[in-house]
Amino acid sequence: MHCPKRSSCFDKAGIRRRVLASSCYPAFFRGHQRVGTPEYLAMMRLRKIWAEGSFSVLKREHCISRIRKRGILAATEECLLAAMALNLKRMVNAIFRYFQIYCSAGTTVGFSRIFAFVNRSLIGPYLSARSWIMYNKLRKLKRA
Repeated sequence: MHCPKRSSCFDKAGIRRRVLASSCYPAFFRGHQRVGTPEYLAMMRLRKIWAEGSFSVLKREHCISRIRKRGILAATEECLLAAMALNLKRMVNAIFRYFQIYCSAGTTVGFSRIFAFVNRSLIGPYLSARSWIMYNKLRKLKRA
């Protein structure tokens, strides 16, 4: 009373073979098929630039490699505060860099660089009121 396909289901020791099936398998299979395609390689390159670079800076300069708080919410809070600090540092550097380029050019030359941060929020090349006043004073001094 053995099944005729018993030899394909059991090995010599009598141990059953298993078919691993998951509800996530179709998504896994589609993702596995994308590996090696040009789109996949482009996305991995962007991941190295955006995510891994920012994460390594957070680990190196903001001590995120070891979380000091307990619990998921507290750890999330610590990581978000570190990301906010990194964004603020990058924003200050971007504004000062832009202000130096803007003032050294003497006139606007269509400089439209966009600065991106950890969570991909963007800041355009806008000057604050105080920076605009300083720029106008410097421009008047250059004319004289």
